[in-house]
Amino acid sequence: MTDLVATTPGLYPLPDAAKRRLSDLKGHQKGDLVTGDEGPEITAAYDEARAEVVADQRDAGLDR
Repeated sequence: MTDLVATTPGLYPLPDAAKRRLSDLKGHQKGDLVTGDEGPEITAAYDEARAEVVADQRDAGLDR
């Protein structure tokens, strides 16, 4: 039997709680992409959101 691997390229949406937290920290800027010089609170917010998204994907059985 042939194994198939399904993937979907793209970005997982930022969780709503992370959006609210980052909005409180950074304001409501339209072009506020990650630049690499964010402070520790903003970096922590992104790290926690990333961990949540990865956990959701692992819980769903995704491994790619």
